[in-house]
Amino acid sequence: MTLAQLLVFSAFAPIARLLARLGARQWLVLAGSVLAIYWLQPLTSIRYLDFWFPTAALALTVWTWAATRPAPAQSAVARTQAATRQSGDAAPPRLYSARNEASGGASAPANSGNASASPASPPTNERRNEAAGPASAPTNSGTEPASAPSASANLGNEAAGAPSGATNPGNEAAGAASAPTNSGNEAASAAAPRQGRDAAVPRLSSNRNEPASAPAAPTHERRANLVTGLVIAGLVVGVGLLRYLGPACCLTPAPPPSLPVIFAGLAVVAAITALLLRLPAAGRWLNLGVILLIALLFITKFEPAGQAAAAGLRGLAGQATDLASAADLRWLGFSYLSFRLIHVLRDRAAGRLPAVSLREFVSYAVFFPAYTAGPIDRVERFVKDDRQPFQLNSEVVLAGGSRIAMGVFKKFVLADGLALFALNANNATQATTPFWMWILLYAYAWRLYLDFSGYTDIALGLARFFGIKLPENFDRPYFRQNLTLFWNSWHISLSQWFRAYVFNPLTRALRARPLPPAAIILITQMVTMLLIGLWHGATLNFVIWGAWHGFGLFVHNRWADFMKPRAALLDARPRLKRAAHLAGVVITFHYVILGWVWFALPTPYLALAVFQRLFGLGATI
Repeated sequence: MTLAQLLVFSAFAPIARLLARLGARQWLVLAGSVLAIYWLQPLTSIRYLDFWFPTAALALTVWTWAATRPAPAQSAVARTQAATRQSGDAAPPRLYSARNEASGGASAPANSGNASASPASPPTNERRNEAAGPASAPTNSGTEPASAPSASANLGNEAAGAPSGATNPGNEAAGAASAPTNSGNEAASAAAPRQGRDAAVPRLSSNRNEPASAPAAPTHERRANLVTGLVIAGLVVGVGLLRYLGPACCLTPAPPPSLPVIFAGLAVVAAITALLLRLPAAGRWLNLGVILLIALLFITKFEPAGQAAAAGLRGLAGQATDLASAADLRWLGFSYLSFRLIHVLRDRAAGRLPAVSLREFVSYAVFFPAYTAGPIDRVERFVKDDRQPFQLNSEVVLAGGSRIAMGVFKKFVLADGLALFALNANNATQATTPFWMWILLYAYAWRLYLDFSGYTDIALGLARFFGIKLPENFDRPYFRQNLTLFWNSWHISLSQWFRAYVFNPLTRALRARPLPPAAIILITQMVTMLLIGLWHGATLNFVIWGAWHGFGLFVHNRWADFMKPRAALLDARPRLKRAAHLAGVVITFHYVILGWVWFALPTPYLALAVFQRLFGLGATI
């Protein structure tokens, strides 16, 4: 995002304030996000691809929504709960607490004001924490799943001794993947039979909470989703129409294709969407969606696959295939979009996905402040903000504006200044002494942090202007005393995602096998960090970088277990404890920045030569 684009996006804030008064803020978020992904998409050398990439992002988003749309019965439950929350429950909350007791923790009473983690499971009373099972463990009090600091590894959270990414010990991994947003509330299965006194009076709750307009709700929802689909299609056609405006063309970097081609593409998208709406949301179809998204990620990350795909697209466009390159496939924001969609597909398969409209879902998936560089939000948390009444007052403007100003300073002043002499493949050959090589490495470490966290500050500030509070993504990571805490505070939403969908499921699977705890820890941490490396790019250097952190996390885990019985010795000596803390910060920081050598350079040979130069071994680069 350039400064000019940032100024344009910020100018939408007064429009958002006006439309908020008219009840149309959500439509501005949708329309602005759809148009923004076309505007932000960089130029590609393949004809029309800078138009089709954003269109494909919208198509994948709409298809994911259609494939994960809850069944009509589940939608009815969600509508009843929403109406109850809006109208307020006339009966005293105590009546529910006294009467509705879940048997064995398998079900929970409904209560107005609490959000449910699953469209098929009514929310519980705020006064009680009833466990619905390990698949829906609550997050920490006041913490949203997507914003809780997490990592691919943490101490003391797995029964087998394997580390978990939860910030506080004792939280099972599935809690990160679950959707509850109110602290201490567990979603329980709506299908569980009611027992006791509640079984004798099922109509009392139903008659009082059910809105009078409930029977007409499905028709209203279908109409609203159809209108949203037409609005999105109209925006896409509008982008295409700009090619006929001469000097005013275009929103995309190059002129879009002709209107008949655009209409044909939209017809294909509509046909597939209609088919998906008719298919049941079975696990096999959802898993096929996950496989498709991973395959697209592989093509965009793995150079030989990207080059082959670029050659095929060049052939379709009538261009020379011998000039194909993986760099032709510059699909802006797809790495983050794919993880949002996979999160939705996996949560739908697990029964944890709330019912959302097409407008809400598309706004979540392509929300422009977070589209290109995160954070990776969760759909239930985003929709909760989107549905809240919003007023752009002076407090919001001050909070969002100060966050944007801080991000601009970090990204465009500090980070861009450090980039002039930060470590890269070119200037690595110019540092002839260990001193200057260390300077280059320190500059790269701080440039990377300031650039990434600065953009996150800008994204969070812009989102505030539209009533959305995106989760934090950084929390002073270079000042953490061990590698686990570093990953709890660096790219938090990415660590949260891998913890929920890779680390913890793999840990639970390995615990069922006769493996020693240390082996489980090593396997889960290495696999998780290797996948994080591959997500950044399918190159050998990124693989080594992932293994570097996986090994470091394993060593820290073993060291922490060794020090547990000796912790009292440090507690009795405050000065020694402070010295140990400072030593941990210094060691962790330098371990992390030495890992950036693999991250910053294109080949292992060049990285090894830099390591030799850093430690004065006289390597020739």
